[in-house]
Amino acid sequence: MSQENGPEKIPSSDPPIKSRTKQSRSSDSPLGSETRILPIDRGIIVTYTTLNDWYLYSPMGVSIPFRRHGVVTGAFRDWEHGSRLGPRTYVCRPSTGIMALITTLLSSCTHAGGGLRDKVSLTSDSAGAVVTVIALDDKPAPWQVRSGRVLMPTDDGPSLLIEHRHRVGADWTGNVFVVNSLKNKVDVFDSSGRRLRSLGRRGSGPGEFKYPEHIWVATDGSVSVVDLGKRTIVRFGPSGEVLPEQAFLIRGYPLGGIRIDGDTIVADEAEYSSGPARILRWIAANDTVELARIVNPTRDSAEFRCGKRSVVLFQTARVLDPEIRWAKQGDQIAVSTQAEYEVKWFERGILAGVARRGLPHRPASIAAVEALYPAGIVVGQSCRATAGDLVRQLGMATSLPLIAGVSIAPDGSTWIERFVLPGERQKIDVLDQGLHYVGTVDGVGLPVGYFNGGWFVAPVNDTVSGGILLRTYQLDPPPW
Repeated sequence: MSQENGPEKIPSSDPPIKSRTKQSRSSDSPLGSETRILPIDRGIIVTYTTLNDWYLYSPMGVSIPFRRHGVVTGAFRDWEHGSRLGPRTYVCRPSTGIMALITTLLSSCTHAGGGLRDKVSLTSDSAGAVVTVIALDDKPAPWQVRSGRVLMPTDDGPSLLIEHRHRVGADWTGNVFVVNSLKNKVDVFDSSGRRLRSLGRRGSGPGEFKYPEHIWVATDGSVSVVDLGKRTIVRFGPSGEVLPEQAFLIRGYPLGGIRIDGDTIVADEAEYSSGPARILRWIAANDTVELARIVNPTRDSAEFRCGKRSVVLFQTARVLDPEIRWAKQGDQIAVSTQAEYEVKWFERGILAGVARRGLPHRPASIAAVEALYPAGIVVGQSCRATAGDLVRQLGMATSLPLIAGVSIAPDGSTWIERFVLPGERQKIDVLDQGLHYVGTVDGVGLPVGYFNGGWFVAPVNDTVSGGILLRTYQLDPPPW
């Protein structure tokens, strides 16, 4: 997409956060100051030399021999702070085979002085980006999570929020905004759950909706809503006043949302011109960068029978196939494609960091689909398909996703929610602004909005209705 003078400049909806991009610095690295930065896929390499001996190339490029199921000792350097960490001994149990996978090797090494699987991030510079490999064992996050109030998101009940976290936002004072797509409006609540007002109504004029979906809220309470029916960003000021709309012209259909901040656009599009694909793009006046792309196997058509009639879907993805999950804060964009535990960070379209964790995959099953959708899914207008119907007609992915979603907090930290089935304990890994592993928040859903004093709002399963409600939480001590 392009406009002759670029998109209209709209003030950023996010507080500024510090850049993650590394700056070059001289060092006494054995590789030399000109060669210490390695390509991302060569930051840590394992090579086979004899039947029993392996070599580990550390982040600073020093080869360290060790024996399979043996011990490796070496000095590692903390490039971010420019200090030598000193000798560290790791007991390693590499995978069988000639080449061990990077993440498998690192996660199978235990720090001999720190107990089983030293709970630190292993970080290396690579082509200007930070590469972080998170150890397998969790460590507690440095906050106590205090539970607040449960909010009823809309007057139509909690079920409207199922699978639609992108319809919720919050401002810095604690007001919570929930898109009600069925009634074409945005409901506004205070942090105690009291309804304050509604924004918009059905229609084609300013401040009106045809098909509102994604929402983002600035810290001052300004609201932007993606209207897929009008193909515009419908905007409201902090007091609810209607602001000029922003039309968007993009290549595909913004199925996963669109953000306009200042002179840039981030669009999560579905395209069908050369086969079904999901693509996340960063778009500026004179530049377009593809941040992520997913092409899943599809079926040409699927037919669901409902009594005497049937509903036919075309070019449908399989059940449990991965999707793009992303979050934006200022110029920072965190992106996951769900299938692997890998999150990438971009700054104005340039790769700035990568985090990986060698979590095991779990096979997908009809039982998993039934757990996710116990009442089935409505296809078309009113045809309800069971989990078995979905798998038979659409097919199913071979494994469950590893990541459910990502979010960037006001302090610049990134929250990575692991994929779990209903009834399983929720876990969120938190990385600080430098992409160091801070710890894991246990038993809380991924935040959908943040406000002052360390507060956030997150979805919570309602065991009575089977739907999803919103609950406020506070971190102690407050990180923002």
